[in-house]
Amino acid sequence: MIKDLTEAWMGLVVEMAYTPSSRPFIQERKVSQAKTWVIPGEVWRAGHRFTFESMGYQGGKMRQLKRNYWNPEVLAATKEKLDSRIAEKKDVTSVSAIMQYGAKSARSQGFCMQSVVITYFKGNTQRPPEITVDMMYRSTEVIQKFSADLLFLHQELLPYLLGDHMVYLKEVRFYFCNIFLSPLFLPVLYNFLDPIIFLKMVKEGDPTFQYKTLFRTKSPLEHEAGYFSFRTRNAMHNIFLQLIDQGKVNRLSLGNYIEKELKERAGTKK
Repeated sequence: MIKDLTEAWMGLVVEMAYTPSSRPFIQERKVSQAKTWVIPGEVWRAGHRFTFESMGYQGGKMRQLKRNYWNPEVLAATKEKLDSRIAEKKDVTSVSAIMQYGAKSARSQGFCMQSVVITYFKGNTQRPPEITVDMMYRSTEVIQKFSADLLFLHQELLPYLLGDHMVYLKEVRFYFCNIFLSPLFLPVLYNFLDPIIFLKMVKEGDPTFQYKTLFRTKSPLEHEAGYFSFRTRNAMHNIFLQLIDQGKVNRLSLGNYIEKELKERAGTKK
């Protein structure tokens, strides 16, 4: 049974890594389209174990998300409409908000989060009231970027919009026009899931993609802090080294497993 939001997210990442894609890899990224992900209300309310630091972000990530997505006037109007309709005991009501506020950089292809829809059913003597939340996405990266979004949605957006009505939350549904998995961000996942367990699962489901995850996992093991100049890759490397220092990742066991897998693949190709 899924215990919390972080565990549910881990399942989404593993599912994407495990399932072969109908599209070719974009460099090393696995892309999925028209994907739906549903979180039960009790799992959402159970909380999460995310921190921006464990995702490789410096301070200020929450402020950035609010600059991009927190339109005070739009969200206040959405909240007021929801509260008033529930207070009026309407049988059903559905309110929405556009998730776009601050300007994006010229390099951006657009806002990742597009809109949120909240639907309330009054219920009756046989069934309690229910609230469903639907989140629409243009595109996102599932490990680092989406986990940061989840922290923002869980800590800021939905508590504000739902308030005391959170108790009625039945499920949160996500709709992704495009969602992709990049092995570059695997150290974020390794905060919560043993890398050897993950690599074995990927091998079972998608051996071709496992080959890419092996190399992305192998590279940080071979270098000391400060080796990578690319900022994002350096941040992922630092997370990996911290996990090793904390005893959450066994450098020797993981290195031996990767070498064994790579030798096995080399032998298969001969």
